[in-house]
Amino acid sequence: MQLKVKSINTKQQPGPLNDSTPQRPDPEVPEKKPRRRFTAKYKLRILSEIDAATDPGDIGAILRREGLYYSNITTWRRQQREGALQGLSPK
Repeated sequence: MQLKVKSINTKQQPGPLNDSTPQRPDPEVPEKKPRRRFTAKYKLRILSEIDAATDPGDIGAILRREGLYYSNITTWRRQQREGALQGLSPK
């Protein structure tokens, strides 16, 4: 039994993967936005506004307007219960 070996064309075709110049990543890195920080006064204002919301969709509208997530509200309510926001709560 004889095996025949077929010659393979080893010449590279020009193209983006075979160019002689290596591809380098873009050195421009977008600047990371600083993390938002909320004051206790702001948190209390938003919580009272959400507590006063009565119509369906009001809470969602407040969250969209302020760029917040409901998880923020949950965390802030827990902080309020634990007294972390107590210093600025209305008397």
